[in-house]
Amino acid sequence: MAGTQRPNYSVFVSELVLSEACKGHPEAAQRRLAAIGALPLLQISLEVRILAQALIEDHALPVKAEADAYHVAIAVLNGIKYLLTWNCTHIANAHTRPKIEATCRAHGYEPPIICTPTGTYRGINMWKDPIVTETRALRDEYARQFNYDADAIFEDLMAKQATHLERVVSLPPRKVSVSTEKNPSLTQRSSGLR
Repeated sequence: MAGTQRPNYSVFVSELVLSEACKGHPEAAQRRLAAIGALPLLQISLEVRILAQALIEDHALPVKAEADAYHVAIAVLNGIKYLLTWNCTHIANAHTRPKIEATCRAHGYEPPIICTPTGTYRGINMWKDPIVTETRALRDEYARQFNYDADAIFEDLMAKQATHLERVVSLPPRKVSVSTEKNPSLTQRSSGLR
């Protein structure tokens, strides 16, 4: 990993990241997998499925963004502090981020800090980079093969995770420290009022 910040962080991926990385042009997929192949995999659990579905049902993320909901839920349920993403369409944007955070907190979890890499890297405009464009298309291709069905995506991820158990880590989630009695917005949300 290029740059000087890598030693300051523990880096993880998930089975979903592996599933997306292996798609597309074979040589590019091979390079992506080589870059992340030794990283520990975050555990996927039933709680991940529940939170991912809540992110969709609470309209924090759109219905066709099930894979994105799983990316967020996997990070949340493993207590990841920073979620680094290029996905400014559904995850790292001013419209959806507050909704993602509210849904996570309503379910008792602290959300990760959602951030993006800088807009340019070594003179390359990453927002228009063909690799980033391909990765976005691969995420959609992965979800589309399951007809954007969150349950089917979950079952696929669980089956794939079972083949990499030696790399799977389970980190404790960061729980919300504020009770719903002290936070009226959580009480309103949980009672169905908006």
